[in-house]
Amino acid sequence: MITSINQIVDKLRLFVECNGFVEDFGYGETADISTTTAVNYPLLWATHLNSSSITIQNNTAIPILSFSMLSLDRINNEKPPTDENGGASTNQLEVMSDRFQVLQDLILFLNIELKPLQVAIQATTDIQPIFDDVDNTCGWMMNINFKLPYTNCYSTLPNNPKV
Repeated sequence: MITSINQIVDKLRLFVECNGFVEDFGYGETADISTTTAVNYPLLWATHLNSSSITIQNNTAIPILSFSMLSLDRINNEKPPTDENGGASTNQLEVMSDRFQVLQDLILFLNIELKPLQVAIQATTDIQPIFDDVDNTCGWMMNINFKLPYTNCYSTLPNNPKV
């Protein structure tokens, strides 16, 4: 069985459909967010920022597919209320908290949804904060690696030379 990038992206779309804290999903270069594609926030965006790899082991190619998941929302642009100390306040803390929770939920969702496809999630993921003054958004970026199953199909190729 071969698991494709399309199948993983389909699971990401399913997560967005099932999650009440995410409005939209996108896939592509991060430069495409809000520039070439109209998006709604809160947003879950999938891209590939890190290298993926293929390890050869016992005459089998084992792919490790790397995704970077961005969980973003807009910071409130309206005149902010004042906090208890009289200083200006925004919803940035709330956005950061919600977007972090979404990524936690995503990991658990994918862990369950990808098991039938025999896809394993790397045990540790890297999560970094994001602050974008241009789009006035903030959130988190999570790097996640998927170990994909791959049944060696080389021997079944029609033009396989007999060795």
